[in-house]
Amino acid sequence: MATARRSRHGRRRRGGDALPAEAIAQAFREGLSPQREAQPGFEYVAGLDLGVSRDASALCVLGVRRGADGHGRIRLAFTRVWRPTRGQKINLQDVENT
Repeated sequence: MATARRSRHGRRRRGGDALPAEAIAQAFREGLSPQREAQPGFEYVAGLDLGVSRDASALCVLGVRRGADGHGRIRLAFTRVWRPTRGQKINLQDVENT
């Protein structure tokens, strides 16, 4: 979600415009699906966003394959989203079991 903030000239502007759309598009390979299992040469990192009652919880795992220069390619390995049903909270045991 883009946020509104002030530029150095005091005018309001929308966030999320740090990179041109063309640069973002070049960073993705169309049609590439998440990895189905761990791949040799990749290191994995995960991010977890826990929302319990009003928001969703989400887990994202990224695989990073670094080259000799230390830079690397990042590939989506896994995502999962848990959404609470109306009047209920997310079952955190389901999140932990994943």
